[in-house]
Amino acid sequence: MSLSELRSRAPAGSLTVPQRPDFHHLLTLTHGSLRNAVDFTGYALKPGSWLWVRPGQVHQWGDLRQAEGILILFEHGFLDPATVAAARLDDLNASPVQLPVGDDRDALKLAAEHLDRESQALRQLPLEVHISVLRHLLAVLVLAVGCKERDHLVPTSVSHHPETTSSPSLAGSNY
Repeated sequence: MSLSELRSRAPAGSLTVPQRPDFHHLLTLTHGSLRNAVDFTGYALKPGSWLWVRPGQVHQWGDLRQAEGILILFEHGFLDPATVAAARLDDLNASPVQLPVGDDRDALKLAAEHLDRESQALRQLPLEVHISVLRHLLAVLVLAVGCKERDHLVPTSVSHHPETTSSPSLAGSNY
């Protein structure tokens, strides 16, 4: 889904509080800038950046009004075990933000756009075939993001991220 769609679906103010989702968030920006926090560490995102929030991590959205991009949400069991292992889906120590360059950046952009378009169009395929196509396109994307070493963005200071808090009570909650 696009970030504009997320903005239209989410109740006002619901995204600015820390949350601990039980599914993956994979986000790439296409325009603007966005600050997010993952496990209470702030990150400044720009076009071409990838943010991957894994289940169980604490995620806090920044101001979405100045950004546009593609958000991919998926549950842990959607991909096959070999893809899960190769893409390090369970690695909570993996850097949540990556900034691919050159051909890698272009390939990831195309893969995200293809997945986004396919998810919005059932076309003439039977439902089970459509789901299989989505599963394979997502596998290509998470393998590319999760397996290659890339230049990482430097985390911003938590004190410079006004929406971020280091409250121990939030770290143990489900939201």
